[in-house]
Amino acid sequence: LLLVGYAAAGFWGLPFAAQKKLPAILSDAMGRQVEFEKITFNPFLFSAGLETLSIREKDGSAFVSVDRISARLSPASLIRLAPVITGLTLENPGIHLVRNPDGSFNFSDLAGQGQPSAENQGAEETGNIPAFVIQNVSVKNGKIWLDDRAASASHLVSGLSVSLPYLSSRPADAQTPADMAMEFSLNGARADIHVKALLFGPDPSVSSLVKTGDIDLVYYLSYLPLPDSLVLNALKASTDMEVVFQAREGGPSLQVQGKLNLTGLSLLEKGASGKAAAKPDAPEPGTPEPGTIDSARADAAGEAGDRQGPVSQGEIVGFERLSIDLLQSDLLNQQIQVGRLSLQNPRLTLERGPDGNLNLAALAARAPEAPGQSQAGETAETPEQPGGTETQASPAVKPDIKIYDAEITGGRISFTDQSLSSEFETRVSLTRLAVTDLAFSGDSLAARYQLALETEAGEAVRSEGSLGLGPFTAQGSLDLAGLALKKYRPYLRPAAVAPGEGTLSVKAGFDLKDRDPESRGLVPDGGNMTGQVKAGLVSVSNLTI
Repeated sequence: LLLVGYAAAGFWGLPFAAQKKLPAILSDAMGRQVEFEKITFNPFLFSAGLETLSIREKDGSAFVSVDRISARLSPASLIRLAPVITGLTLENPGIHLVRNPDGSFNFSDLAGQGQPSAENQGAEETGNIPAFVIQNVSVKNGKIWLDDRAASASHLVSGLSVSLPYLSSRPADAQTPADMAMEFSLNGARADIHVKALLFGPDPSVSSLVKTGDIDLVYYLSYLPLPDSLVLNALKASTDMEVVFQAREGGPSLQVQGKLNLTGLSLLEKGASGKAAAKPDAPEPGTPEPGTIDSARADAAGEAGDRQGPVSQGEIVGFERLSIDLLQSDLLNQQIQVGRLSLQNPRLTLERGPDGNLNLAALAARAPEAPGQSQAGETAETPEQPGGTETQASPAVKPDIKIYDAEITGGRISFTDQSLSSEFETRVSLTRLAVTDLAFSGDSLAARYQLALETEAGEAVRSEGSLGLGPFTAQGSLDLAGLALKKYRPYLRPAAVAPGEGTLSVKAGFDLKDRDPESRGLVPDGGNMTGQVKAGLVSVSNLTI
């Protein structure tokens, strides 16, 4: 009879009572309407299930939904004196997140309810974490909608799949890593993340393998630090990285290595001819299918107007592909090593206006503050330590950057100068720029280079050698062939005489350096240089004056 009573209470009594009472209790606690269709419990397997959970916002809009939640508690909980969950599955969960213009979220009121009370706050500050064991956590086909009203943007995470075989906070398991695999699509871009973490030991660490498809960065214009004078027309990014975070006694480290690819950059200058692509909208919460993302991107591209050729009208900077092979680097300590950097088919449009200013000034303009930052002109006060002493600023970390092999191929540079009495215009094709053994350490730089370029007039420049800054040094060779003198007459127009026709060729070696070998800084002082031009050749052909 006891067994029958136990089974009846478990299979029917407990679910019936929970079905009647639990929605009202949860609704009152959360300040939101909570509903579910069915709850089940197996008293012999210590398992429970919840079907068709729905949590609605105060205005009735969707907040959280789950088709099914199933959990199983192990009897080993009694032996280990800690809850041991041997299974937890969420099927088709969805959550709608809203970031308000003031930076708060639609769940901020729930987070506030979790503040520790005065009597147990001291216990929490000791850092003691209750012992628990969770096994076989699974999330299937999850979705997250983010309506970022502070940035006037919306985003969708779809197809979310999470697998966590084991997570334990018991001291005996401190050196057993939690191994989690995660897959999802973010605004249509696929991402796979594999995490191994030691969270509860004396030296916490997290190691992640991150692999993504092409992420369309146009979706994130609101978060990019671009000046108001520039518009990002197109850019995609993909990664295959290993990221390791370690909390060490001497300070934390964030080590990164792997590959980063950027493709299809097109950066436009506002006010120039042409029309930039509008920022595409991510799907609305009611349209979760990835197809709507592609449609939004296509619509935005259509609004930009048809563009002939690979160069956008009004484009100031662009490239076809930038590939970076990052060796093991510590980002927090600014220690960066690049094995290879490859830039393919870059484009640069330089314009000097009638006032003598270059359009590149737009690149150096101050970017607007990101959503949620303080208003311009406001500065944070330096916090004071107890006793009235100010917090001491940490010493600046000196960057240490090494690029062992870099190459730029197929570049195009267009230059127009309207500050002269007659306009000057030229187009340069960068055949190849190779840089090896580049080392940068804050106030000094050194590298070897090879350069080859041609202009539309058939002029050619070849140079190779070494360059150093802080102090300045330059050694190498220069081969300038077929310089069309007539082309540069606008720069000589004030002179009494100027070349009419003719070409100039120069071939020479050079050795330049700063007079002060202890000089530091990346801007050389032209008046403090010395050097010599080694044996060379200068020739002029078909010259007329």
